[in-house]
Amino acid sequence: MRNQKMDSIKIPDLKNLNQRQQENISSYDRYSRAEDPKGRTKVSFDSATRMQEIDTILQQKHQKKDEVQQMLDDFQSKRRNMKAPGVLDQGVKIRGTYVARRRIITAVVTFILLLLLVVFFLPPIFKANDTESSCRSEDIFADGGVNGYKIKILKDKSVYNLDGMDSEKSSSYRICTVAFEAHNLSPFAAYTDNYQVVGGGEYKDHIIYCAAADDESKEIPPFGKKTVKVEILVNRSGLTDTQFDRAVTSLTIATRGLKRRESKNGGLPCIPAFMGVSDIISFDPGN
Repeated sequence: MRNQKMDSIKIPDLKNLNQRQQENISSYDRYSRAEDPKGRTKVSFDSATRMQEIDTILQQKHQKKDEVQQMLDDFQSKRRNMKAPGVLDQGVKIRGTYVARRRIITAVVTFILLLLLVVFFLPPIFKANDTESSCRSEDIFADGGVNGYKIKILKDKSVYNLDGMDSEKSSSYRICTVAFEAHNLSPFAAYTDNYQVVGGGEYKDHIIYCAAADDESKEIPPFGKKTVKVEILVNRSGLTDTQFDRAVTSLTIATRGLKRRESKNGGLPCIPAFMGVSDIISFDPGN
């Protein structure tokens, strides 16, 4: 067979067509039928898919792909969360109800912490005792005069207002004894260095000092109840009997240096105890 080159292909001369070429041209109609009578397929674009329809199909495919991926992600997430409950989350039956071990442990730990707080840090509870409270007058300047007495109380008492001693007459002063019932809920004894005025007082300029009436009032036994007494020196000059009573009953007293310990040596500091001088107590300055 001879090799044909591109140069050997010639375009038919439409003016000089032979009979066969004319029949082929006249019998071909690309606009009427898909095939001519001789079975040759015509070129037609009527059934071709439009570009817009192709875009729609592609978008639907992407959406389905995203939905499938979302379903897989949800499944994996649920699978990770579907773990067997831990030991602390397992229930324990208490009176017919299942309670998680975690809640039981939390309750026990909270109870232990509260118990330790009561044992080591909470102070005794003080309540005013009106039957053993009193007010007395004595010659406070008998031993060393005014200056000697001031030096004495600065050494031994919790002085609240030394300037309140503006009178040199011993008869101007009254010593009020305030009694309290102290309840110690701890297995350790409570010791206080002294008592002090920390607030209140409608006539606070007339209050001189506050202190334990005796050493026994500084110690409260473990798991015990004890009556403690606090002394308050009041300058009654310029006060009526009612004002004098309010000068004492409106005070707030607190312990100073309160500790928990088995003996008087050393100890663990705890929260101070606060007590209000109740108005159920009446203090009469007398003559």
